Amino acid sequence: MIFVAQPTRPRPTVAGLFEDYPAPAEPPPTAIPTRMPMANNMGYDIINVLLMGLDTHPDRDGSRSDTIIVVSINRTTATVNMLSIPRDLFVYIPGWTMQRINTAASRGDIVEWRGGGGPAMLRDTLLYNFGIPIHFYARVDFNGFRRLIDMVGGIELPVDCTHQDWILKEPGLDEENEDNWALFTLPIGVQHLDGHTALWYARSRRRTSDFDRSRRQQMILRALFNKARSQDMLAQVPALWNEISQFVETDMTLADVLGIVPTALQLDSSRIQSFVLNTWYVQEWTTPNNEAVLLPVPDRMEIMVQNLYLPPTQNQLVQEQARIEVLNATANADWDQVAAARLAWEGLSRLRRARTGNSSRIP
Repeated sequence: MIFVAQPTRPRPTVAGLFEDYPAPAEPPPTAIPTRMPMANNMGYDIINVLLMGLDTHPDRDGSRSDTIIVVSINRTTATVNMLSIPRDLFVYIPGWTMQRINTAASRGDIVEWRGGGGPAMLRDTLLYNFGIPIHFYARVDFNGFRRLIDMVGGIELPVDCTHQDWILKEPGLDEENEDNWALFTLPIGVQHLDGHTALWYARSRRRTSDFDRSRRQQMILRALFNKARSQDMLAQVPALWNEISQFVETDMTLADVLGIVPTALQLDSSRIQSFVLNTWYVQEWTTPNNEAVLLPVPDRMEIMVQNLYLPPTQNQLVQEQARIEVLNATANADWDQVAAARLAWEGLSRLRRARTGNSSRIP
């Protein structure tokens, strides 16, 4: 049995309480954009949770947020949309200057930004540049991410494209020592990832792009959710809360989390939609300091933000409750599961694996 608290109403964001945004403290290298109007929630009961993955380094003040994902939970329609924001997006950080968005939280922690330091500054940055209000945040560093994955016993990840990059042989080894690295290949198929390997897969970018890395990070989130749900961990949130709080920093209370559990219990892949900012929404630009960054395309970003608030559209196959049969005609194990997961990413969750004798919904 699971105890579910009455849903808490989204409280006003700290950023939303401020109408004034301080003038830049440092001369911006390009024009500061006009503040984006608040996104229209169209009457839906929406909670936006900001997920932050921290890139900590002993030689640097503060921690950069190299992973920024907005999870928009629609409690009216019991659906979830996720938006990944690239770390090199060049935006106005209120009270500072135009800079990469991954530096906002670090700056906020250093200057003790109003309303909560680093997370508050990133909230203000998202609200100013995109009109997205943030109700809650959660952030983890590398160690916290590994512990979260290991806590659920690792994840089963459907890898649809072979991925190869250098991996640290063991957690905690000196990253500056070349002998501590090895070339690692993750082949196509359903792969089991522990915390160390999942962190590698989420961070890897030497042989790929930040856009693809954003896609991989959302795949990990989906796999983590599926694993937690398969182990009935949603019912164990009250018992696990103290343990999770040791390595996940958040302003959510246990009551806040329990307030979104009913939505989580109804989720499958057809009710989760993923957005990744790609080259259609941004343009490459080189700063006067010869730094390669990405500038938002304002009118297209406005469309993206509005889509973030729209529940996933049920395609005709879903509406007709049709099933797609997936047959593995190769000699490679689990490729049918990979294909099914890829279709589920597009909202087709009623899939049947052929010739297995096991028909089930893909989570």
